[in-house]
Amino acid sequence: MRGNRARELELTDAGRLMYRRAQEIVDLSDRAKAEILAGRVIVGDVRIAAAQSAVMRTSPARRC
Repeated sequence: MRGNRARELELTDAGRLMYRRAQEIVDLSDRAKAEILAGRVIVGDVRIAAAQSAVMRTSPARRC
């Protein structure tokens, strides 16, 4: 019979990097939401990008 032994898991270097980047994205999203809800005026350029896919052939990059 196998017991439930607590095992420590450790991320690889790549896993730690991905975790940090994901946390940065979540933090930025939270900040943006808070700024918008606070009624703060946000000014700047909006750029939309996509990874290499079929959409790249049908969506020409345009500057607004």
